Amino acid sequence: RKGKLRTYFNILIVFLVSGFWHGANWTFVLWGFWTSVTIPDSVTEICYCAFSGCCSLTSVTIGNSVKYIENYAFDDCSGLTSVTIGNSVTFIDSEAFRGCSSLTSVYCKAIVPPIIVNDTFDKVSATATLYVPTGCKAAYAAATEWSKFKTIEETQF
Repeated sequence: RKGKLRTYFNILIVFLVSGFWHGANWTFVLWGFWTSVTIPDSVTEICYCAFSGCCSLTSVTIGNSVKYIENYAFDDCSGLTSVTIGNSVTFIDSEAFRGCSSLTSVYCKAIVPPIIVNDTFDKVSATATLYVPTGCKAAYAAATEWSKFKTIEETQF
């Protein structure tokens, strides 16, 4: 009602208040502005609820040193459209990508399909495409839970 500037100011106040409420840290204040995140190769695991509820997030690239993605890591990131999973991931815990309803592309660089549980991609669109390394499609199609992706395509990373 009071114009765009006032709306943006109000949104900023909400980010500030909720950011400090959730962690009293500037990192949490800025979470609402993120649209793309690249997890560096120095990180070995993505912790519980690390990016949960970050609705503005549209793309995630997970570095090649990450081995484990904990529960709810990207839970309810409803704006997330693309995720690239590094080649060292061996386990993705429950509901890690639950509620990522806009997810259309999952790129998994691991030659051996990481172990995932039955609700890791719960509430993800049935039309999402899984991209895997060339020569690995059969392994993913046979792997429990990965086989739920209706479209699995091979690609060179």
